[in-house]
Amino acid sequence: DGLGLLVKAATIFPGNAALSKPSVNGSVTVYGDRTGELEAVVDFHLVTKCKTAGDSLLAARQLARPGSRNILIVGAGTVARSMVGAYRSAFPEARFTFWNRSRAGAEAAAQASGAGVADDLAVAVGAADIIATATESARRRDTASRSHQAASTSTHSGCTCTSTVAVPTGTRPRAQKNSVQPASSAPAASSTQRHRPA
Repeated sequence: DGLGLLVKAATIFPGNAALSKPSVNGSVTVYGDRTGELEAVVDFHLVTKCKTAGDSLLAARQLARPGSRNILIVGAGTVARSMVGAYRSAFPEARFTFWNRSRAGAEAAAQASGAGVADDLAVAVGAADIIATATESARRRDTASRSHQAASTSTHSGCTCTSTVAVPTGTRPRAQKNSVQPASSAPAASSTQRHRPA
């Protein structure tokens, strides 16, 4: 179709944080779909930042109430910070709050984006209309997701990002072909996409 073939390879080195380096690195290469020849090398971090935030926003636009105002972001890394700009494009009146295992990380992310900081994850989850998790900590993702009623998950380059939205009792988000399926609880719906590094 002329779009070519894209290969994304990622490495995850959690210890890089101590060296002030990204813990997730990699490469993105594009090959021609007629001859298979290399045609482009694309910025890995730019693709990760834009695509992951875009996946999360798409899910929220399909599942969340249009009037959602309180958005909680769990995590404070590059992907988590990119969520603010993405979500503001669709929810311009929203208030953003960061929660992170390290309060210093949450404060840095909040200062860079004009958001607030939450100390208590459970309280912040209870007050949120939308929760976007961008963290490698499965326990924190589960804590946030279990507390709300609908979720969309995107696993991308080792960082699992979940958009969790509150669904009014007795209602369901409009169904999207091949993307939204009923969950176990009555008012819940979920959409899941998994993107794994090649």
